[in-house]
Amino acid sequence: MELDTDQDRLVSFQEMKTALLKKDPKEIQRAELENTFRKMDKDGSGRLSREEVKQQCIAMGIKMSDEGLENLIKKADKNNDGNIDIDEFMLAWQGA
Repeated sequence: MELDTDQDRLVSFQEMKTALLKKDPKEIQRAELENTFRKMDKDGSGRLSREEVKQQCIAMGIKMSDEGLENLIKKADKNNDGNIDIDEFMLAWQGA
């Protein structure tokens, strides 16, 4: 699956959302988002690490460069700790 659907060589959060759930973001319920987050959070830390996001992309057959992955995480990571917590995940969905 090609993630960069607009071919701008950057992966937007919208493109990631579309690839992950294949639903219109406005139709996604909070419980669905929390469930998706928990599934991605393999170590149960309550935060998505760079590696967890990368592994989810790989598992889904999404081809993403290291730069694209970094851009995706930076956009969602509001406190700049290098991880995406549940609140940041939810905000990213609302803002995309």
